[in-house]
This record gives sequence, structure tokens and C-alpha cells, in this order.
Amino acid sequence: MFIYFVHKKRMRLSPLVVICCTIFLVCSCFADGILKDQLLDWDRIRIAYDKYSAYPISENAKVVLDLFPIESTNTEKGNREHVLDHIFLSDSFMILENEILAGERNSVEIAFRLLICSDAGYSERLYLTIGKLIRINPRLFIEVYSWYLNQSPYFKRAEQPVYMVNEAYFQRISAHKYELEMRIKALERVTDQIFLVTREACIKRLRKAIKELGAT
Repeated sequence: MFIYFVHKKRMRLSPLVVICCTIFLVCSCFADGILKDQLLDWDRIRIAYDKYSAYPISENAKVVLDLFPIESTNTEKGNREHVLDHIFLSDSFMILENEILAGERNSVEIAFRLLICSDAGYSERLYLTIGKLIRINPRLFIEVYSWYLNQSPYFKRAEQPVYMVNEAYFQRISAHKYELEMRIKALERVTDQIFLVTREACIKRLRKAIKELGAT
């Protein structure tokens, strides 16, 4: 009788369990969709970005950030090229760059999100800006880079932010090596256990870039 009673109680609880599980799955899918399958609305991005560049506080940066997915998407609205031109070719990009180098986390993440949906020429500008952050704030660089390595397939093959430098270094091999060596020293100051794997991968890539420059 006791077993039968328990069995009946379980049967009565079963619909509640099903409902709870269903709600959990729906919420999980919804949350995942916010990041991965959201509509990339370029009109809203331009409006939010203009507000951010006019007053680049963290809250305004977060509004821009939340409009970008962490993976590429085919669901878009508005003129991508027009908005990207507006971001990269106007002087407002210097404001974004300044906030990145000042260590404003949301602004750094905007650069990472822009990489996913930008053309090659604009991506190079982002690589250079993000790369400058290594010597200024190596922990923030590693923290954000590690997160995106785990979240987006794009960054598993995008090492350029680690080693890329601007063209001023191309004919100055010693200066080029020095910059990369200073990035290594900066990264070595990051000792958080959670970031060591990413840190060592970055250092390995920098040493490879130094080796590729050859002897001076």
C-alpha cells in the first residue's frame, strides 16, 4: 500500500515536473537565441552607436553590445555596409578606440562583436586596436579573449589580435620584435589560473611571430 501511495504521488507530481522542465528548456533556448540567433538590426545599431559615441559611458556601450550576436547570423535588417562605413570611417571610431584602451569592458567587447560581422579591411583595424590593449591591460585582454574563444567559433581561428601590429613596424624589424616581446612580458603578468591556457597559447603565437621575423 505504501509503495502504491508513493507511486500515485509521483504520478501526481509528474505533470508539474514536466511543466518545470519545459519552462526551463524554453527559457534556455530563448536566452541562447538572444546571443546567437537574434536579429542583427543595423538601423538600431547605428542609433545606439551614435548615442554611445556622443556620450561613451559604460551603460551606452552595453546597449550597443547587446545588439550584436556572438556568432555570425543570416538574420539581418538594414544596410550593413552603410553602418559599418559610418562606424569605421567617421571620427567616432577614435572614441571607441579610446574607450577600449582605457579598459572599458563593454567597449572592448563591442570590438570583438564587430570582428564577427566586419569585412577584412575593417577587421584589420579592430585587430590593431585590440592588440594595443595587451601591453596596457593584459588581464582584460586575456579575460575577454578567453571568453570569446569559448563562445564563438570565429575566434578559434582568429589569432590576429594577439600579434598584429601596424605598418610602421614593417620596415623596422627590431622595433617589431620589441613590440611583440613587450606583449609577452605583459601577458606573463597575468597569473590567474583560469586564464593560463589562453595566456600560454597567446605567448606561443607571439614567439612564433618573432621567429618568423628572422634574425636582425
